[in-house]
Amino acid sequence: MYTLSNFLRSKTFIKNFIYANLVVVFVLTCVYFWLSSYTDHGENVDVPDMRGKNYAQAKSVLENLNLRVAIMDSVFDMDKPKGSIIEQSPSKGAKVKEHRTVYLTLNAFKAPDVTVPNLKDASLRQAKAMLEVVGLVVGNIHYTPDIAKNAVLRYSFAGEAVSIGTHVPFGSKIDLTVGNGLAGDKITLPCLFGMNRKQVRNKLREISLSLGGEVFDASVTDSSAARIYKQTPNFSLGATINKGSSVDLYYTDDESKIPETPDTTSTPASEE
Repeated sequence: MYTLSNFLRSKTFIKNFIYANLVVVFVLTCVYFWLSSYTDHGENVDVPDMRGKNYAQAKSVLENLNLRVAIMDSVFDMDKPKGSIIEQSPSKGAKVKEHRTVYLTLNAFKAPDVTVPNLKDASLRQAKAMLEVVGLVVGNIHYTPDIAKNAVLRYSFAGEAVSIGTHVPFGSKIDLTVGNGLAGDKITLPCLFGMNRKQVRNKLREISLSLGGEVFDASVTDSSAARIYKQTPNFSLGATINKGSSVDLYYTDDESKIPETPDTTSTPASEE
């Protein structure tokens, strides 16, 4: 009697079984190599750092690496060049397959407009905080005699008075006119020799003085790098000045014109 065990031991079954296994192995091998080829198995591209480049530069670099490029978003950062790339995904150094898309976030060319908040009668500290919340900053602070000490009386942008609801570009500087009280408080006149424009503006703002006229001599090629060699009122040890007063400044690139900064450690304390 021909049994199942006899069939399993027969040459016909063994031969067909071997053929079937060979076909399976062949098919699996073909699928493996096809998938490896389709997915570029083992072939990765290191994503370069695109931050700081413009879109045209990034597109050229990425396409030369057989990567795709797409703009994902646009934001505004006043401290970075307009049109430059500030974020990317995947990030620098990531290993990706060829033809992967790299998404870029660009810095907008134009600052978005924001609404200037109502600063009237706000304290100087409050006004600074209110401006920062909407992406604006305090510019020049001018003090004027008024019973409302340290209260904002007026504010302006680019020399023009600002009304409620006015829109200005993000990051703009808003100039403030602040009450100085009526007591005529005095402070020690600071020595500003050697400071650049940014340093002196911060200094005057800190000690409640206003920026007056600015004069640049013939040696100045970059106003932001020029330094102060003269001030009016002129500095002398122990001299005082009314809070809110303005100081005229003179700038140069000629270091030989800049006086040595005197030792002010023995300067008398501020008078009230």
